[in-house]
Amino acid sequence: NRDGVYVVLDNNLSTKDQASASALSGALNDQTTRSSNELVFKRKVADSASAIGSYGRLGLSAVDRTKGGLVIHATVNDDLNGDGTIDSTNDITAPSANPIYKRNSSGTFFLDANGNKVVLDYYRLNRGGGLRASESAFALSGGRDLPAPTTIVSDQAIYIQGDWNNYRGNRLPAAIMADTITALSVNCISPDTAIDLSDMPTSTVNCVADQTTDGIYGPDPWYGNEVFTTRGRMYKAAATEMNFAAISSTNQSRGNRGLGRGYPLYPSFYSGGLNNYLRHNENWSGINFTYSGSFVSLNEPMESSRYIVSAGAAFSYFDIPTRIFSYDKNYNSYKKLPPLTPRIISYQQDVFKRN
Repeated sequence: NRDGVYVVLDNNLSTKDQASASALSGALNDQTTRSSNELVFKRKVADSASAIGSYGRLGLSAVDRTKGGLVIHATVNDDLNGDGTIDSTNDITAPSANPIYKRNSSGTFFLDANGNKVVLDYYRLNRGGGLRASESAFALSGGRDLPAPTTIVSDQAIYIQGDWNNYRGNRLPAAIMADTITALSVNCISPDTAIDLSDMPTSTVNCVADQTTDGIYGPDPWYGNEVFTTRGRMYKAAATEMNFAAISSTNQSRGNRGLGRGYPLYPSFYSGGLNNYLRHNENWSGINFTYSGSFVSLNEPMESSRYIVSAGAAFSYFDIPTRIFSYDKNYNSYKKLPPLTPRIISYQQDVFKRN
């Protein structure tokens, strides 16, 4: 929005381009795929009372408060390459070889009138098997200073990288509403690309870059140390602070059900509990993760229902942070709620009957 330039999503910038960092960078710099002189939102006049260096001080914040602030919707179309047709090579299609069958909460399959398993006709869930694992997600970075009260909504998983909504102690009403939410530290920038926060996306949001099985604990030139597990290279996190209300989904803990208790043989899983409502990667051992906001759990994830792997296990992908959690008391004020917060505006008695 600062430069009034945006990328035109067409066949010049397809998901195939995004598979390569260099191809994506080239597409962003290719004038044929860019449009200029367009603002995503109308900018507010610079406010000298705002924090030094902030969007408000620089005149880059948003003036529009139609929905209470900025609302950003992010989704993935089954037609990935945008050619108007769905095909199995370039787009998201139902997995015919390994279909996903519809189950109830106890793991029992739904059956049709002929006794056949009912296929869950939801194309983006294309990994197959009992647990859902979409190949799509959105990574958000650079949100330490928000241009206005901001809510980001997605039916996919969302990964938030770095400090969020805490610029110089300034905090705006903010919310993330997504299938699942993963918090990534300020260190979660891939060391395989040059780190230059002033010119994203030359740096890639990625902190589990390699797959290795050597089991070595060793020095790392970027983050001080890294941990090798059989799952991959786990980079050292750094202290990170995030402030937003979270509305997302959580897995159910499935205990030792087994045969003889009215359930089919079904493996036990642990949801991770409230403390893992926000998901993690990285080696957070001894590192502070500070969060202020509010958690709202909807249902089981539709896109990313893989269960937690306990920290320290052979296939774990994170070590536990020092969690500093608090409820944001600003939410007690109606005027300080994030945009699109579900709320009751008024009520009235509809029926009265003497009993």
